[in-house]
Amino acid sequence: DSHASPRQTALAARRAPVPRQLPIDRGRDADGAAVTTARIPLPAFAWPSPPGRRTVVVAALVAALIVAAGGLRLEAAGDPAGHPSADERAYVRLAADLRSTGSYGGPTTAHPLHWAPGAPALFALADALTGHAASPAGIDTRAARRAQAVVGALTVGAAFALAAMIAGAWAGLAAAVAVA
Repeated sequence: DSHASPRQTALAARRAPVPRQLPIDRGRDADGAAVTTARIPLPAFAWPSPPGRRTVVVAALVAALIVAAGGLRLEAAGDPAGHPSADERAYVRLAADLRSTGSYGGPTTAHPLHWAPGAPALFALADALTGHAASPAGIDTRAARRAQAVVGALTVGAAFALAAMIAGAWAGLAAAVAVA
């Protein structure tokens, strides 16, 4: 700028970034031709440090809680007590509709959106994985119960992760125990 004062020019020069000079190497290649190369220093890659003893103990405790919760839930899923509730019957009906027609809800379900779609989708997936033939009459409820038990056991890990992020590892363990 031709109208800038010497003081403004000096301030602008101080604010301008200093161009970085790369070290230059001049040499020759294998055939004897002149080669000029620039060296770019890169930060050294550092492997993450191995986990500390406390981290290993906490991880082992969380894993043990997830396995124990899964075992208890799978045992309970294998031996259902009593008659199915109205909600359970509705979820099974919605899962059967998903498996047989591909739609959520059918002519026998008046208000399908009364029930969240996650459980019926999980039940339909579990039914499909067992190889059970798709039928509007129903799904493999044992497979549905096992799938629900697995998801329930995984919530132990999710509860740990959430509480640990908010309040630390001990709070995470307390949340995992509460959910297990």
